[in-house]
Amino acid sequence: MMRKELTLAFFLSLLVFLLSWSYYVYFSEALNNNEWENVNGYTRIIIPDTFYYLKITGLPDPIVSILFAGLKNTIVPSLIWYITNGQWVLVSFVNSLFLFIGLMYFAKTARLLEVPSQKILFQMVLLALLPATVYHSVGALKEIPNLLFLMGFFYHYLKGDRARWLLYALLCVLLRYQLVFPLFLFLVADRFRQRALLFAFCVLIVMAAIYPYIHSLAVFAPAATEKFRELYGTEGSLGGIVEHIRETMPGLSIIAVLIRVIQSIFEPLITFVKKLSFYEDGDLSITLTAYFLSAIILFRYWLLFLKRIVSLLANPANTPRNVIRLYMFCLVFIFPIAGLSYIHYRYTYPFTGFVLVAGAVGLETRGSLVPHIETQVCSA
Repeated sequence: MMRKELTLAFFLSLLVFLLSWSYYVYFSEALNNNEWENVNGYTRIIIPDTFYYLKITGLPDPIVSILFAGLKNTIVPSLIWYITNGQWVLVSFVNSLFLFIGLMYFAKTARLLEVPSQKILFQMVLLALLPATVYHSVGALKEIPNLLFLMGFFYHYLKGDRARWLLYALLCVLLRYQLVFPLFLFLVADRFRQRALLFAFCVLIVMAAIYPYIHSLAVFAPAATEKFRELYGTEGSLGGIVEHIRETMPGLSIIAVLIRVIQSIFEPLITFVKKLSFYEDGDLSITLTAYFLSAIILFRYWLLFLKRIVSLLANPANTPRNVIRLYMFCLVFIFPIAGLSYIHYRYTYPFTGFVLVAGAVGLETRGSLVPHIETQVCSA
């Protein structure tokens, strides 16, 4: 079956590349002029961060500038721009290459967790052709590389390939230095075996309870939060009340953090319900459209994931350890990113593959592969 998965991953990546290339051709004039709003009846045609990453490569000493700016999580996307000499089509090709490798890791991980072959193939199509995937393939960004690095880390961790998962862990940190904490928590919590998910959840709940005392730390991106509020405001809104509780009321902040997790996961749907439109100032927002369609496609998978994680917290006894690892891995990343820090829906995109796998795995021990996999992982 791996040959089928390899072939499918190749054609899906090729298709995404062609779609990304076509998108660039259509908006080439605007993109080459660093324009992303109010373009021929469209707005938010790209995530504007990519223009900043490109700008760094044009400084007198781009390599030094890229490494210095790495404190702001620019190293990987800026290096992509630098290697491709600022060519949009080449960047789309690099993104499609990352996607290809990420899809292969997705398939291998799903197979390792005994997901049925037909489901693997279907979910590969789903992941590759999400509107958000195509949208993120235009310009050098962090989303698709992050998907690959996290998939690579988790797969090699399950296989017990220490050198390789350490390499992918390093790449994750180079991409976003804030990922040090969830990676560390994952490694520590995994020592608690069947109780790993519960242990990680308790640590995160404690952090949520004391959030008013720690929210100013850089890892929670307070500056980005303030910028978001300046643009959109929260005063008097339900979101503003939740934020006020989260940042000023220890203990009660747990409830606010949990609300923020749900809000962040379903943000595109909530935004659409508020506005009942994909238009901003008369222009069609590509961002809102792509994320809304992706959220609709993934809605049942997120609901299943949330339902199952509650079930596993209550009773993990008969669940294979690798499935516990999968859900715990998702929890230690999604909970802090969505609940404890400044968050935009796109930051949850790299975990899409894990949520799809989580919805397809069996929660009960089955098959002869489980003990074999367990033995391999323990050596890690």
